[in-house]
Amino acid sequence: MTRKTVLTIAATVALAIGLIAALVPGFLLHGLKAAVPDPAALVMARTAGVLLIAVGIQTLLVRRHPDSPTSRQPDIPTARQCGRCFGAGPRCNCCFCP
Repeated sequence: MTRKTVLTIAATVALAIGLIAALVPGFLLHGLKAAVPDPAALVMARTAGVLLIAVGIQTLLVRRHPDSPTSRQPDIPTARQCGRCFGAGPRCNCCFCP
């Protein structure tokens, strides 16, 4: 699964739950969480809903951005890549030998 697909799914879930929490907090609290929907709980559910909507929108906006240099894995050779560590010879210094 590509990074764009993962971010699209995460954004869709965040937006869906955020909209339910912001627009219908009583249903979220009583129907799904079995909690008493008092005024303080409704405000908290709406606040969490707005936060999830913001996270969902931000995730949708960044899903097309390219990878940053810090998120790329470095090209470090491993023992399976160099092939010198599994022979009868001494351990090499070019990779992480077992």
